[in-house]
Amino acid sequence: MKFKQSFLYQTKKMLYASLITSGVYVLLALLMLLLSHILDPKVQFNGVIIGYLVFMLVSGIVAFVNNPRAHVANGISRRTCYLAFLAMIPTVSLAIVAEMAVLRLLFMDVSTELDWVLEFLMQSYQTGYLGALFLLFLLLLTINLAGFLIAGAFYRLNVIGRILLAAVGGFILMVLLPLFVVVCPDAAAALGRFLAEFVASYGSLSVLLLLISCLCGACGYLLVRRSPIRSVKW
Repeated sequence: MKFKQSFLYQTKKMLYASLITSGVYVLLALLMLLLSHILDPKVQFNGVIIGYLVFMLVSGIVAFVNNPRAHVANGISRRTCYLAFLAMIPTVSLAIVAEMAVLRLLFMDVSTELDWVLEFLMQSYQTGYLGALFLLFLLLLTINLAGFLIAGAFYRLNVIGRILLAAVGGFILMVLLPLFVVVCPDAAAALGRFLAEFVASYGSLSVLLLLISCLCGACGYLLVRRSPIRSVKW
């Protein structure tokens, strides 16, 4: 019973936030589309889906802090909270994908400019619209769980640990990777070709996103099951 209550609570809250966000994104996209046709027809913008991806990342980060606090205060365990969260994310991702399909029907004449990411997926992977929607579903799912995992890692560490994690991550991305490309150009080129070929396959990319989602989901539970409930400091 508590699982059902938790699932409905999280789903209702997430859908409400996504509807408000989608309304803002669609209005902004239509406004930018109108301005681009008036000022310069060649001007392009990111469309609606990029905003959805950012929304799912941020909502995953926020969920790690807010969900356990609200559930523990009402006598619901962290385990039940997290299982309901895992059931909620695919539900909301499917709702967003369905919304994109509806937007395509409503704005058929300008749908390519509103959801160019889907058009890019269709052309890059030689798949139909349903195949592109499935990839979008996996992207939304993976990004949300990755955001949850990142927030959990920083939440569980102390101040020194957070600084070290951010410093090590920045050092790897900004120093070691460029240095590897300069020092070992042949190995870097070979690795780049391998990754490009792997990601270029529709099946490989789908499996990769599913594996990342499962890994983030499993690690997220390890972080949330004994996470302390800290007071919010303003």
